Amino acid sequence: MGTLQEQLKKARLLNPQRINKAVFDYIRTLEPILAQLNRNQIEKNSSDIFGNPLGFYSKATELITTQKALLGGGKIKYEGDPFNLLDSGDFLKGLFAKVSNGFVLFDTTDPKKEEIFSNPNLLSTDIFGLTDENLKVFIQVQVAPFLLRHIRKTIGI
Repeated sequence: MGTLQEQLKKARLLNPQRINKAVFDYIRTLEPILAQLNRNQIEKNSSDIFGNPLGFYSKATELITTQKALLGGGKIKYEGDPFNLLDSGDFLKGLFAKVSNGFVLFDTTDPKKEEIFSNPNLLSTDIFGLTDENLKVFIQVQVAPFLLRHIRKTIGI
C-alpha cells in the first residue's frame, strides 16, 4: 500500500485531464459497440435518439415491397409498420461511431443518407447517437467498470 505520501502522489495522477483521456481512449476501442447499439435502436426499436418513432411505412411502400417480395426480392413492409431504414441495408451497414477530440460522432457512409433524410414520411432526423437508456447501459456496463479498474490500477489497490 505504501506511505500516505506515496498514496497522495499516486492520487495526484488522477486529475480530470488524465481521467478524461483514459476514458476516451478506452471508448475509442468500443466504437463498434457504440455503432451496433445505434443500429439496434434504428432497426429493432425504430426510434430516434429521444426514443421517438422514425416514421411509418405507407400503403405505397406496402404495394412496392409486396411486388418485390413476390419477385423474390426482400420482405414486405406493411402500411403502418415502423421505419427500420433497412431497404438495401447500406444505411445500417455503413453506420459508424468515431471518437475524436472528446466527442463521439455517429454517421453513415451510405451515399443515400441525404435522400433518406429528405423523405417527408421520416418523422425524425435525430437518428445518430444513443437514447438516454442505451447510453446509461453503455456507461454502466462498459465505462464504469473500466474507470474503476483504471483508478485502482493508478493508485495501486
